[in-house]
Amino acid sequence: MKKRVLILFFTSLISIGTYATHIIGGTINYKYLQSSGSEITYSITIEIFRDCYNGDPAALASDSTLLVGIYDNDTKKILHSKIFELTSVKRLSNCNWPNRCTELFSYQMNIVLKYNSSGYLISYERCCRINTVFNLLATNQGMRLISFIPPMSVHNNSPVFNTQPTLVSGTYKANFDLGATDADNDSLVYELVAPYIGASTVVPRPEPLDNYDKPSVVNYKSGFSPTQPFGTSGTISIDPATREINFNCKYSADYAMCVEIKEYRKGVLIGITRRDCPYALVSDGSGTKYDGSLKLDRPAAINKLYLNVQWQICQTVDANYVLERRENGSPLWTRIHYSNTNEPYKDTVKLNTRYYYRVKAAIKGDTIISNTDTGSIYLPAVSIRRISSKNVKVYPNPFKDHLKVEMVDGKQPISVQIFNNLGQIVDKSLFDTKAQTINTSGLPLGLYTIEISDSDGRVFRHLMVKLDQ
Repeated sequence: MKKRVLILFFTSLISIGTYATHIIGGTINYKYLQSSGSEITYSITIEIFRDCYNGDPAALASDSTLLVGIYDNDTKKILHSKIFELTSVKRLSNCNWPNRCTELFSYQMNIVLKYNSSGYLISYERCCRINTVFNLLATNQGMRLISFIPPMSVHNNSPVFNTQPTLVSGTYKANFDLGATDADNDSLVYELVAPYIGASTVVPRPEPLDNYDKPSVVNYKSGFSPTQPFGTSGTISIDPATREINFNCKYSADYAMCVEIKEYRKGVLIGITRRDCPYALVSDGSGTKYDGSLKLDRPAAINKLYLNVQWQICQTVDANYVLERRENGSPLWTRIHYSNTNEPYKDTVKLNTRYYYRVKAAIKGDTIISNTDTGSIYLPAVSIRRISSKNVKVYPNPFKDHLKVEMVDGKQPISVQIFNNLGQIVDKSLFDTKAQTINTSGLPLGLYTIEISDSDGRVFRHLMVKLDQ
């Protein structure tokens, strides 16, 4: 059984270099697909909003998968421990403020659930929130997303928010749409609540626990609260008719907020959906007007199969775009895509190769070439397909000068790789027996990911901590 208390105890003993500050917010949605006998199938989508300008580069590069737990709402025991793959990336344009960047990462998986009478809980944790959030007491607070699915006897689709969070211009008075669409026409009740805190700087991407633990809320500064996220400097309310948030606020800053939607059918609560969504309020005079340049976003890997490449040109112009690519070590740029829109392009690439991208835009006879500094990416040949603590044992945890790997189901491990908290391979071993001992005396203190490949092509991941040498 995984123990959160044990991991938190190590916080004072271990210094991890990457605090992973890049999270802005997120939400979990689900859609009913079908039911058969004692099973029901849902499509679950997790959306993560990330700061792609000020976010930690190592953290931004490590979100190709999410570790998600699904629990029985009655016993609180884990039913599924799943790895969600990244399915799409979308830039939420903040063009008038060049030092701001928000992107939406979406992850989707179809899950088959066994019948129960109490419903199901979905939980995901990640550290850390952006360190510019003004109304929170401490930096490096993590985020936890939770959603409730009703029992199998109730077929339900969660409400989906109509708009995405972004910058809000004009700090003295503003409003924006908060409404959601519900496919079942259920009654929706909106409320401002406290965001949940989760994960830590020691274990920024924790595996789901065996037992669901009650969530804790973020720590607000004195004078701030869920219903007063601006403190004494402003007011906020939700219009029950239009579902708009109306607010007055004197100061420009990033503010932590969370909106919870309770879903009622015939007067009975059947679902809860939350959006953890810090909003950045930018005064009219603080932004610099966009200069018309062409900006290439950081490419993102989708399912380790292709790269999502996107660019921004914020002025409304008629343009033709040429996307070019070159491999590391080659001076030659190759044209791979032509378009008259700046819609994202999916590029199929080889693993273990670094690629560079640039975009050329032809506008009224002039050619503008994008930046290339954020247009490079390297895809390692690592494919994580599932988590299962029942098939493989790695111990002790924490470890000192050795690790033992044991295949419980009789399969034979092919290789064991150890990654440090920056994603770098620090040890690799090939084995021909079911149980092995690895010498770790040369590894420094810190957090490590152990990946074991077996003879069936499965790959297992375990998070481990080294205490001393």
